[in-house]
Amino acid sequence: MGRSLLADRSFADSIAQCDEAARPSFAQPLRAFLDGTAEDGEPGYRSAALAAFCIASAAALNDRGVRADGWLGCSIGEIAALAIAGAMSLEDAFAFIAAQARAIAQVAPRGTLLFALGEPALEDAARYWTDAHLAGVYAPGLLLFAATDADIDRVMARAQAEGAVAQRVPVPTPVHSPLIDPAQTLVAAAAEAVRWQGPGVLLSAAAGGKIAAADAGHLWRVVRAAIRFDRAIQAAAPGTIAIDIGPSGALTSAARRATNGRVRALAIGGARGPDAAGLDRIAGQCRHPA
Repeated sequence: MGRSLLADRSFADSIAQCDEAARPSFAQPLRAFLDGTAEDGEPGYRSAALAAFCIASAAALNDRGVRADGWLGCSIGEIAALAIAGAMSLEDAFAFIAAQARAIAQVAPRGTLLFALGEPALEDAARYWTDAHLAGVYAPGLLLFAATDADIDRVMARAQAEGAVAQRVPVPTPVHSPLIDPAQTLVAAAAEAVRWQGPGVLLSAAAGGKIAAADAGHLWRVVRAAIRFDRAIQAAAPGTIAIDIGPSGALTSAARRATNGRVRALAIGGARGPDAAGLDRIAGQCRHPA
C-alpha cells in the first residue's frame, strides 16, 4: 500500500525512522509490508504498518508546508495521531500496538470486523442483532460491526438482507466490542508502560468526538470503545479542511457523508492509490483553497 510513496524522500525517511522505532517490537521491518514483500507477520504487524504509513504521510505533508491545527484518529489511526502530535514516542506507539495485539490474541475469542454501507436506518435495525456488536459509526449508514468467526457470516448475510453492501475488514480480532474485555488487564498493563510527552489529539473518535486526555485509560478506550468518527468529524468547525492520511481514502467519503459537505475532505490517494503526486496536489489545495 506504500510502494509508490516510498519513492518520496520525506515519506521514505519517516518510514525508516518508524522501522528503527519498531525494531524491538516486530521481527519484520514495516517497510516490507508497505512495499509488498511481506504480506503479514506477528500480531499487530499489519496495524503497525498502517500506523507507519499515516505517520510518514503526515511527515511528507509537513515537509510540503502543510501544518495541521489538530489530529483525529480512529482505532490504530488514533495511536498514529498521538505519535504525530508528540504525545508519545514512536517507540512507545509501536510497542503498545504490538502488546495490545498480542494480549487480545492471547485471551479474546477469534473474530473480525465487518464494514456495512446502507441506509441510515441500518443502525437502528442492528441494535436488535444478538450475534454482532456495533463497533463503529463513521457516517449515517456507514457502520462497523464486530463478531466472532463463528458468527461473522450470519452478520454479513443479515446486513445484506437489510440492503447494505458489506465487506470484511482484514483483522483477526473483534476489537471495539465487549468481545475483547478479557484482555483489559493485559492491555492496561501495556498502556501503563507508555511515557506521555504532550497533550495528545484534539479530537478522539474513541471518546465520541470529545477532546481526550492522553493517558493509559484512554489507550484502552482506543482499543475497546466503539468508534464514533461521525461525532468527531461533526465537531470540527465549518470550513475545516480534513486530510485523510491513510492509504485507502475511506475516511474522506465518510467525512463528507457525516457533515453533508460542511467539512472539506481531501485524500492523499487518487484513482491509482496514494503517491507523491497526491501529496503535492493536497499541498497546493491547502495553499490555495477553493
